[in-house]
Amino acid sequence: MIRRLRGRLAAVDAGELVVDAGGVGYQVFCTTSDLARLPRLGETVELEVHTLLREDALQLYGFLEDRDRRHFLRLLQVSGVGPRMALQILSALPGDRLVEAVRSGDVQQLVRVPGIGKKTAQRLLLELAGAFDRELPAAAAAWPGGLAGPVREAEEALMTLGYREAEARDAVERALAVWREERAPRTSGREGETATAGGSPGTGAAGDGAALPPVADLIRRALKLMGSERHGA
Repeated sequence: MIRRLRGRLAAVDAGELVVDAGGVGYQVFCTTSDLARLPRLGETVELEVHTLLREDALQLYGFLEDRDRRHFLRLLQVSGVGPRMALQILSALPGDRLVEAVRSGDVQQLVRVPGIGKKTAQRLLLELAGAFDRELPAAAAAWPGGLAGPVREAEEALMTLGYREAEARDAVERALAVWREERAPRTSGREGETATAGGSPGTGAAGDGAALPPVADLIRRALKLMGSERHGA
């Protein structure tokens, strides 16, 4: 399997390019954002590659940065997402933009991608919840502004799915409460105090600002709670 490809950039077309390496011309499918950053024809290009073996073809998908290759592989794990749609998503949301959209539960960013409707965007957010947590440094993963920021983001995301504001607020609050209960064994041991990411105890909502679940995780938990209620669970 081809994992990395380095050679002369021989041709560029819509959605693909050709790399000459060792006397062989390799057809590689790429995102439009990477195609816009290529060197000139005839110059050397190096691509991080995912090889997809099918019954009737061997297809190469190349990326200028390995981060985008990893994002591509994660997208392929989502039900209903094939390589073509994954490339479209990464073309519209290259680099950290996809990570930010997933972490913030931003449905609107995803529905702007050609071929992605609201239901597909919702499924992407649910199935990718937590998938990119390691992509961001610890400083970026901490939510600024304490508790209000991520909670409000989650509420607004639920409202875009058609839930009333009161429903969204109640579901997110209960989802956050469940998340805190799951983390209870890691508390400081003093009633009403929780050890924050900064190492100092806090009380109530204000003390949890440095150690909050991703917004997408809050949304997933809230939707699960509301779904269970509607089915009488």
